[in-house]
Amino acid sequence: MDIRLLRHFLNVASHGSIGKAAEASHITQPALSKSIRRLEQALEVELFERTVLGTQPTAFGQALIEHADVILKDVERLHVHMADLRAGRFGHVTIGAGSSILDTLIARATANLCSRNPGLRVTAVAGPTDQLIPDLLRGGLDLVLGVPPANYADPRVAYRPLFRDEIGVVVRKGHPLLRRRNLSLADIEGARWILPSPDHTFTKSCLTCFAAAGLMGPAPAVVSGSVAFTASVVRDTDFLTFMPLPLLQSAAHRSALVQLRVPDSTWRREAILFQRAGSALTPAAAKLVAALERAAALQRG
Repeated sequence: MDIRLLRHFLNVASHGSIGKAAEASHITQPALSKSIRRLEQALEVELFERTVLGTQPTAFGQALIEHADVILKDVERLHVHMADLRAGRFGHVTIGAGSSILDTLIARATANLCSRNPGLRVTAVAGPTDQLIPDLLRGGLDLVLGVPPANYADPRVAYRPLFRDEIGVVVRKGHPLLRRRNLSLADIEGARWILPSPDHTFTKSCLTCFAAAGLMGPAPAVVSGSVAFTASVVRDTDFLTFMPLPLLQSAAHRSALVQLRVPDSTWRREAILFQRAGSALTPAAAKLVAALERAAALQRG
């Protein structure tokens, strides 16, 4: 199939008009109409219908939109890969993850990977797992590493556990609560907290800890999903937060932040590595997966 036919199809679908799509594609309307007919003949279905809203995709057209977008991104990735090889580079890989995982495991894996492969390029995107997976399915990301929603299942996605880490209460060094003995969740519930939004995994798990002790849980004075912002606030104030404890070993935080040990205030999370089902990883993505596995093994000790 001629890839140009898919591009022409997506242009018509996005503009809702043969005329507007032809103008945007810098071709004539008859030529664009011919492209659409060729694609319909190849697929043996009707892709568009005329409505009061303009030229709209049929049910077949809607199905093709999703596939065409992925195909074109794969072709674009192939061209980039070939260009990288011609230039003596080793490819490009894109990965999405929550900011706490980016700042720990992925940062270490990327540093190790790029030191071993100077020509390889990595793009890391921060975001919640449930928002990153649609981009993975569209071909915008090669990999996603994160904590999925409860009971997550999607046949379009292949996934496997990569690592587990521990989440705990974190404060600045010298915090007054560090001098107190036998702290309980009730003692820290009313402190000033900085936490992600209520729908974030950290916040839900935090409230679960307090609920198990018969408490309502903290009402955060500051809400942020940024690990860097949260760490800065905690470092400069008496705020409390929940963080992955391996983060405290990083050069950026080990001199300023410590765990506040409170019974029943920690939990373990399992991070899952996602990729598109039935789609082979590029050599660059495979190298990053191997680097992530090495970093996860070191983190487990």
